[in-house]
Formats: sequence, structure tokens, C-alpha cells
Amino acid sequence: MRENIRINRIRGLGHFLRNLHADTRWPEDDSARPDDPRLRGSSLVPPSASNFADFLEPRIRPLVLAVVGSWACTTFSSCEGHPARGHIPASAATVGILPLDCHELARTTVLVERFRRNTVNAFIAAGIDTVICEVDFATVESAAGSFPTVEVWFVPDAHSAPRWARYFEQLDQAIDEALGCLQ
Repeated sequence: MRENIRINRIRGLGHFLRNLHADTRWPEDDSARPDDPRLRGSSLVPPSASNFADFLEPRIRPLVLAVVGSWACTTFSSCEGHPARGHIPASAATVGILPLDCHELARTTVLVERFRRNTVNAFIAAGIDTVICEVDFATVESAAGSFPTVEVWFVPDAHSAPRWARYFEQLDQAIDEALGCLQ
């Protein structure tokens, strides 16, 4: 478990929270969508939106949908991971979970820690040697207040070289193995 506590600022969190259980189609923001997803603002889309899956990047989509379904939790961010491009560094795959109360935070903490331990064994058994699963606790702040978050990261092993090239070679397999670790 990572001990790094970060604070992120999120715009639109109040609107997101007010619409958590609205089973409606979420409007897509078509404004300025650069090729690289890391350069565009992401919409906060509640998992209850009928088009929630449309907002998820393809590589991470099955895992996010499984986390929401299996753990009955709310995700607020995800990224499928992206190789370096020009002046933009590589980024790791992640799923961010927004526990809605202290009980859900406790339950989610237990689930993600079990998940992390299970991925270690699954990755070893599958021969995945450059991707590791880490859990990070952070806080998001917005006009709606401050909220704890739990983030699951699939990061390159610091001991593998060249790190990012091999990481992206094994990332799809790692995410497939991680799907089998959900409980």
C-alpha cells in the first residue's frame, strides 16, 4: 500500500454527487478533444448513467465496470495508461474509487487490499514481471467539500528495464488477470 497521501482538486464534483443515482444519458462534452486523452478534461460521469461505459477508455473499461458491479462502489476516474508522446511522459493505468461514507471507505479499503494481494500471485503465475498493482489513498477537494478516495494503480516495476516499453507489452494481460482477482 502506498503511503503517499495526495490532494486533487476536481471541478463538477457537486453535480456528479447530486446525480449519482440518476439513470439518464450523460451529455458528452465535445469541446476541444485533443488526440491524447491526457490533454483533455474528463467528464465526471456517475456509474448510473446509461452511457457510463462510453466515457471509459477501452483498455480499462472491463475492469472499471467489474469494480463498479462487483464492489458496488462509485468510480470517479480511470485511465488505461498511455505511452510517452512528445513532451508528455508515459502514464500508468488506474481506477479511482470515491467511497460515499466512512463505512464504504472501510469496506473498499479491505476489498482493494485483498485485490492487490491477489494480483501479486496472479501476475507471478501468468509470468507478468513488469506490472505491479499499488493502492493509493488520496483526497479530492471541490466546492462540494473534501472526500477521501482509494486509487488502484497498475504501475511499471521500478526494477524492470526498459520500464515503459515492457510495461505496455504486458498491461493488457495484467488487466485481464486483475479481472479474475475481483471478489
